[in-house]
Amino acid sequence: MAFITEYPIWFIFLCFLLGLLCSFILYWRDSHIAQLKKWLQWSLATIRFLFVSFLAFLLLGPMLKTISSQVEKPIIIVAQDNSASILIGKDSAYIEGEFKPQMEELIAELRSDYDVNTYSFGEGVGEGLGFTFDEKQTDISLLFKDLYNIYSNRNVGAIIVASDGIFNKGVNPKYSVDLKRLKTPLYVIAMGDTSVKRDLAISGVRYNRLAYLGNTFPVEIDIVARQCAGENSKVFIAKDGKEIYSQKIAFDQSSSFLQVAIQIEAEEEGIQHYAISLEPLEDEITITNNRWDIYIDVLDSRQKILILANSPHPDLASLTQAIVANDNYQVEEKLVSEYNKSVLRNTKEFEQYNLIILHQLPSHKYPLKEFFGAIESTSLPLLTIIGSQTNLKSFNSRKTCVSITGAPSKFNEVTPELIDEFALFQLEQEHLATIKKMPPLLAPFGTYKADVGTSAFFNQKIGVVVTQKPLIIFNGRGEAKSAVITGEGLWRWQLHDAKMNGNHEIYNNLISKIVQYLSVRVNKSKFRIISKNNFIENEPLSFEAEVYNESYDLINDGEVSMTITDEGGNKFPYAFSKSKNSFRLDAGIFPVGEYEYEATTRVGDKVYNAGGELSVSPILVESISSIANHKLLASLASEHDGEMVLNSELKTVVEKIKARTDIASVSYSSMHLREMINLKWIFYIVLTFISLEWFLRKRNGTY
Repeated sequence: MAFITEYPIWFIFLCFLLGLLCSFILYWRDSHIAQLKKWLQWSLATIRFLFVSFLAFLLLGPMLKTISSQVEKPIIIVAQDNSASILIGKDSAYIEGEFKPQMEELIAELRSDYDVNTYSFGEGVGEGLGFTFDEKQTDISLLFKDLYNIYSNRNVGAIIVASDGIFNKGVNPKYSVDLKRLKTPLYVIAMGDTSVKRDLAISGVRYNRLAYLGNTFPVEIDIVARQCAGENSKVFIAKDGKEIYSQKIAFDQSSSFLQVAIQIEAEEEGIQHYAISLEPLEDEITITNNRWDIYIDVLDSRQKILILANSPHPDLASLTQAIVANDNYQVEEKLVSEYNKSVLRNTKEFEQYNLIILHQLPSHKYPLKEFFGAIESTSLPLLTIIGSQTNLKSFNSRKTCVSITGAPSKFNEVTPELIDEFALFQLEQEHLATIKKMPPLLAPFGTYKADVGTSAFFNQKIGVVVTQKPLIIFNGRGEAKSAVITGEGLWRWQLHDAKMNGNHEIYNNLISKIVQYLSVRVNKSKFRIISKNNFIENEPLSFEAEVYNESYDLINDGEVSMTITDEGGNKFPYAFSKSKNSFRLDAGIFPVGEYEYEATTRVGDKVYNAGGELSVSPILVESISSIANHKLLASLASEHDGEMVLNSELKTVVEKIKARTDIASVSYSSMHLREMINLKWIFYIVLTFISLEWFLRKRNGTY
């Protein structure tokens, strides 16, 4: 303990001098004091001297410096792999029986000389040893990362990791920078079986999570076979417990890899569960990896598009092929002559479509007054393609994006010029560069006037002259979207794309973007639930709810509740929590299976409901590989100044650690500074001085 101050040391003598001066003035020049006994005079003067000197010393801001020492035992970290792959192998009975008490005995022995902290790891890291071996994934690198964050700059003597070396999440632990930065010996207890046993496994399945009713969808199955030469098996696919497909497979080598491609027809709407399985072989080490479950969301909501044409034209096939390249759309291609006037004026006839494409309509022969009158009150989007047969007078009367006046029989050859300000959707720059080089379309000669609120995608370029005449233009005002392509000959663009690139990708993408923008309807529901329709089994089910008032402003004044129902009819009620202008729900982790949910809220006196379906898919990566990776474990231990031992030799780890001289206790010294004026006992010293002086003077009548 020591005193320090920012002032020179000789300032302390000034404090004493000030105390001496105050004491002299008070006690040697006062006649009343002179009457007191000498010992009392000297006592009072001394007290006053100490009091004033001490107060002056405190004004120098002195600090009390103390140094404390602390001895820290070496920390031994024991981490247990708690993943499911630990139990795949011939030593699973030992691990479930004898291994746990042996590990507990090892830890107890270490605690006599060290501070021992235990962890378990799999897809995450947790405190304490877990012997459930039910984690669905293994991330060894995350263990080292967490240990570094907790124990960097601590006296870590050694890390003991019990694992089979199989990892399927995170980075390869061999390249963990966190373990290198800990600079700590690593001892590994190798678990699992390294011998190659007979095993048949589904190592992966590739499929589209979305399919459309009536279509077929592809499923590709990866199969790994070990020690199966000359054996035969079968691939089965079952739906709702009923077999819908089977195929024989044969293995001609000891280790084989097969791919099986299957087409399945989507016969039922909703989330459909398909179980893919392999017929087990005799003496397989495990059959857990012989099954893989997939969930497909089958929709009956493909958007219907009508191409209504004045007459046959190459553009029609070109448009149809581009649109149906996207599975979200189905196209009906019809000539206007197929409809009579009564059908054209029937609104219900066209309400089934999400978009109508008019090719060279209205024309002189078919002005379509009945048709336009029928859809006037609807919000049906229209795409009009102008050509040589279009009646411009009738077209202009519709006030659809643009009006064209001029000689109806004259046309220009025009190429597209991109408008940089266009922002309704985007195309890739490489695609735009190709589109600018497309062959010319035939566009009417005349004066073009775009309507207010429209947005041009391309303008017409005649030769080298860029005009302000729109080639493709959109109007997104109100609920009824519309667009106009002011030239015919799109089929030339399709052929040019095939010639230059060997496919129709760029042309198809352009048409798809136009169709997608026009056909997407604005969601006008006042209660919406936003969620994924597929989760994995270790992922919490999360939902977001949006509630709108009559003005379509987001509100969260009320309450939102939800009921989740499993396949057995069990119901799980939940309440959403408020989050800014919306509602959120974390329903936690659910078992593998299919679920339905229905949410309810009240806005004023109206009750709104919203629901849907979701599925929880299993994680099977732990069962794909049954071969322990002791080579990785040995490499890790060797690189980090440790050793690898088999689980049958785990007791030797204690001896190896105790034999090391570099694992020792560390003494830490720390210095603490405190301002003396903040110490309570200083106050009591000052109070004692002044109180004692007052008492003695009061008792002897000098006040």
